[in-house]
Amino acid sequence: MPSATVITLGCKVNQYESRGLTRMLLEAGYALVPFGRPADVTVINSCTVTAKADREVRALVRRAGRVSPGGRCVVTGCLAETCPEALVALPGVALVLGQARKTDFLSLLEETERGGPRVVVTPLSAARPVPDWGFPAFERTRAFFRIQDGCSAGCTYCIVPRARGPSRSLPTDRVLEGVRAYARAGKAEVVLSGIHLGAWGLDLTPPGRLPDLLQRLVEESIGLRFRLSSIEPLEVSETLVQVMRASPGFCPHLHLPLQSGDDATLERMRRPYRADFFEKRVLGLARDWPDLCLGADVMVGFPGEDEAAFARSRDLIQRLPLAYLHVFPYSKRPRTLAAGQHDQVPGPEVQKRAAILREIGLGKRRAFLESHLGQVRPTLVENTRDPESGLARGLTDNYIRVLIADPDPPMGRIVPVRLTGPGPKNHGFGRLAKSESNPLTWRSISSIS
Repeated sequence: MPSATVITLGCKVNQYESRGLTRMLLEAGYALVPFGRPADVTVINSCTVTAKADREVRALVRRAGRVSPGGRCVVTGCLAETCPEALVALPGVALVLGQARKTDFLSLLEETERGGPRVVVTPLSAARPVPDWGFPAFERTRAFFRIQDGCSAGCTYCIVPRARGPSRSLPTDRVLEGVRAYARAGKAEVVLSGIHLGAWGLDLTPPGRLPDLLQRLVEESIGLRFRLSSIEPLEVSETLVQVMRASPGFCPHLHLPLQSGDDATLERMRRPYRADFFEKRVLGLARDWPDLCLGADVMVGFPGEDEAAFARSRDLIQRLPLAYLHVFPYSKRPRTLAAGQHDQVPGPEVQKRAAILREIGLGKRRAFLESHLGQVRPTLVENTRDPESGLARGLTDNYIRVLIADPDPPMGRIVPVRLTGPGPKNHGFGRLAKSESNPLTWRSISSIS
């Protein structure tokens, strides 16, 4: 039996597509092995959002060659789309496959054995539909379901439109079919994912809107918990929030890309809002939706960001009721407008600013955890355990990761958990709680503090 391994870098969309690649390999009779063991085929589903991601891909290709000197390496994903010729020149790479042909990778790999092309990259266009991977299985209790792909925005720092193509949407009926399939498979939570999730439906005929899709999911009443991946601040409409707040099936959790708290920097980035708008939107959400967990992406070191501009970002973030931050040092991406700017911020300064914001983010995460101590939250008990403590891992509806201090928690189910104390690595500790809405009772041990 031939063997294969699949390695994923990057976003939730890549994770979803890697599950599709894995399913194809299993159906073709491959035995899956973990990376690090010899394999006949190594598939690397790449990311190119930063230079660091590019380096990781090249390092993985070299490692695959050492581990499986007789095997074949397939590189697909975003870096394969943008830099195919550089990748195919690496030793051991049998095939470089662009986004549009991912679903054909097994047949194309066979063609390379007969002298077929080793680089297959097809131009991405709005006329090309989203590749349909079906509804691949996930071993974990949550499924990442890609309902939208691509981006038609023009942020000056971002290579994603080149790597993913224009915005395209999975049709409504197919989305509904997918969530039903995940419900039948016993998943407790589905994360609705996309590259530009808030643009879902705009390219369909007739056009759709994300709030309308969410309302259809509510009407399905299939018992799943839904979570949104990152969504642009301008797309967090009053209607969207009303739909989410009205249904217990939607998690009170939103992740918004801020990128900068300085208006001049936002303008050079070609972001379609300003800092004052973002602040008012976040303050309004926090006021009207007290349980809401709000996270944000922030970029530091964008060309032209001087000390004053960084200070404005830092000060805005400090006063906003955010629960966590994802901090990204600016990375010059080839063929983006920002890459040609001459006022690049020195690398050491970028790292210093990133460290400052990450420290602020850790403080906000800890404060958010502490503000919820004593509460009982609906928590998905994951089917994995913490390797250090051996305790079951859980995720609350409002995105608090917990270690559950009970001997036999119900893996894969959503149950009430009382948050009893802060834990390491910005996790919390909790114990199962009795609930009138959940008649099951659980023997609880003392919480860990």
